[in-house]
Amino acid sequence: MMIDWTDYIDKTNGYNPSQLLMRMEYMLQSLDGLHVLDCGCGAGNDLAFLIQKGAMVSGFDASRYAIDICGKRLSHQANHIIRLEHASFEDFDYHRYDVVVCNSSLYFCKEVSFEQVWRKITHSIVLGGLFCGTLLGNEDGWNNFEFDTTSFKKPEVFTLFSDFEILLFEERNKDGFSSNGQAKHWHSFHVIAKKIK
Repeated sequence: MMIDWTDYIDKTNGYNPSQLLMRMEYMLQSLDGLHVLDCGCGAGNDLAFLIQKGAMVSGFDASRYAIDICGKRLSHQANHIIRLEHASFEDFDYHRYDVVVCNSSLYFCKEVSFEQVWRKITHSIVLGGLFCGTLLGNEDGWNNFEFDTTSFKKPEVFTLFSDFEILLFEERNKDGFSSNGQAKHWHSFHVIAKKIK
């Protein structure tokens, strides 16, 4: 199923950056000069925070509308933007990054493609660099036939990070609401990890 993200992007434009990203920034103490990739950058909330903290940023999103919004929103900070591209996880040309951010976006990487995409992401992170992102849990309400998602059980998440030192790991498994106000069961894994090999 192809998802139209326009309403979501409009609704979330101007939101605060993700809590996970702010916790990562606190751990690092400085993002100044680091090259950070935001996968599934949406309305650019995390990109705006990263630029404010001095990072050089790249971002991509499967929604062309999202990239248009980011381009306009961040145009006055173009000297901090390396690349903004309309691309999917599968199609994006990954370079080398100090940090890769995947907040609530890897959920929508097609299951058939995930293993190859994950290899590209982990290869793109420099030794000593960080992954900061969320993975969908197998009990999440979106883990059904309505959406083309990739979900994991907790042991599978740890297996994904065999080449990393996990600095923060949280599992959230609770009822709540989606951004459009609909009741939804949330199950997700929140990870900050340092590449060690």
